[in-house]
Formats: sequence, C-alpha cells, structure tokens
Amino acid sequence: MNMKNWLILSMCLFLQHELNAQTRIYIATGLATSYGGGYNSLFAKIKKPGYFDIEVDIKALGSVSIVSGVSTFGVGYSSEDTGFGSQSSYQARFVSVPALFRWNIRNKNIFLLDFGLSPYYLLNAYLDESIYKFGIKRTAEGDITPYSKRFFTGFKIQQTFAVNRLVISLFIIAPFKGQSSIKDLPDHWGLNQQQSTYLIEGGYKDFFVMGLKTGLRIK
Repeated sequence: MNMKNWLILSMCLFLQHELNAQTRIYIATGLATSYGGGYNSLFAKIKKPGYFDIEVDIKALGSVSIVSGVSTFGVGYSSEDTGFGSQSSYQARFVSVPALFRWNIRNKNIFLLDFGLSPYYLLNAYLDESIYKFGIKRTAEGDITPYSKRFFTGFKIQQTFAVNRLVISLFIIAPFKGQSSIKDLPDHWGLNQQQSTYLIEGGYKDFFVMGLKTGLRIK
C-alpha cells in the first residue's frame, strides 16, 4: 500500500471513529394528539393514536447537533355535527424522516431543543361518514389511501429533558399551510362535495400534532 492510499485509509478510519464517538441513538414511544384541520373537526372528539421514533444525533459544532431518524404518528377526529355536512370520522397514520438542528443548552446534555423540517408520508387513511337526507341515511366508509395525497412538508419543534440515558420530550409537528390531503377522492366517494364534511373542508389539513414521549439513549 503506497503512502497516498495509507493516508486516505487512515483518514477514513479517523472520521469513522469520530462519528461513532459523537453519535447518539435514541428510541422513544408516547402519545400524539392532532388539533385543528377545519371548522368542524376543530371541535370534534380527538383521536389519540400512538407515537414511535428512532433518532440519530450527530454532533456538528460546539453545542449544536444534527438530528434525523424515522418516526410514525397518527392523526384523526370524530364529529357528530351535521350542521355543515355529514357525521365524519377520520384516522390516518404517517411516517416522517425529519432533519433537525439540536441545541444542547449550556452543553450539559440535560435540556435539548430541536427545530427543523419534518416531511412526512401517508401510510394509510380511513374515513367513515354518514348523512340523513329526506329521512334516508346515506353512508360512505373505507380506505381512502389510494385517493389521498401521500407526501407533505412541515416542521417540528421538540424540547427534551435528559437524565443519564432516560429522555422525556414534548413535541409539535405541523404541516406548512394549504396542503390539501385530497387527490381524486370525490370521484370515488359515496357522498358528494356538498354532503361530505371531509370534502367540504378540503380534507384533514392545516392541523398540528402535539405529543409526549419517553425513551432511552441506546448508544
């Protein structure tokens, strides 16, 4: 092995060692609750589906790290209000791969503040709606995933309290405004755009997810 190749190999081994030494991995689970999404669902019964994530923290400079990983969370509502449409119940689950900056406050590994982008992808969505018209009940329900928009962009803010390997976090995930979740659902739904609450509101959009999670640092 010549000197040039030896230097390249040595540099690669050094960088790998440094990354391993400055990389932390966390796993966490908790509950998430979605709010908003439209005039009707704003006051609806809120679903509280589970939350799970894996985070990789790579130290960048001083007290700042870059955080990514993968998380899954659910949103949903159930409304009996028929004043502006139908009774409506909606549940969906997403997967997200965030790209966050982490500020290690005072560099003590106790209080951590994260913020950045959180694009997310729709895994599945289920909608159940019904309306009475002329004394006859009309219903529509089923998996609406194929007729929904799948990819969304948003942001995430997270505050973490760490004690040794235990972490407790509060977080907010929200889409950027104006991203409708409807693709071609109107052509495949049993209620039309004047009857369906979900269609009237342009889908479940402009919501935000607030959650609490607990986890462990495994590396």
